[in-house]
Order: sequence, then structure tokens, then C-alpha cells
Amino acid sequence: MLIPRFSLRTTLLLLTVCAVFFLVMGRAYQGDYWAVVITVAVLSILATLAVHAMFYLLVLALGKLVGAKIAPARTSQGGMQSSADDLVSAAVDIPSQDSTT
Repeated sequence: MLIPRFSLRTTLLLLTVCAVFFLVMGRAYQGDYWAVVITVAVLSILATLAVHAMFYLLVLALGKLVGAKIAPARTSQGGMQSSADDLVSAAVDIPSQDSTT
């Protein structure tokens, strides 16, 4: 789901937090040092999260463009396994025993 569902309580809580933050930003604009520190700290955290999200999307897009490389893995018997699909295709079919003769 791209857009998650929010309840009215969550929306009102987010609105209240944003209102308090913008109130602190207003005090920072008026010159209160404590408000400047809080505003810079919160904006720094948000900027860091935005940069991380952009790098994640960049790596995700490059991964889709280049494609996944399947690395072989060693099995417990000493063999090589390249993917789970190979195990399914290489599995031996056990014939079912019917009681009808």
C-alpha cells in the first residue's frame, strides 16, 4: 500500500505536533536562542532523513535497472545451489501409492 491509512486521532496528533513546531519556529524567528537550537536540530534530522530516502530510492532504481545477480550458495551436502527455484525444479518426484489395484 503506497499511502497508509490514518485515523482521525493520528491526524489530529500530527497536526498538533506540527503546530507546536511552527510555534517554536516563530519564537526562533523572534530571536529566542533555545527555539533556534530546537528548530535547527529538527530541520537537520528531517534533512538527514530526506537524504537517506533519496539514496534509498536511487539504489532501488539502480537495482531495478541493473538487475539482481544470483550468487551461488553451498548446501549442507557440499553442493552448490544458485536459487530456491533450482531446488524445486531438481526435486525428485516421489510417486504416490494408490490403494486402488
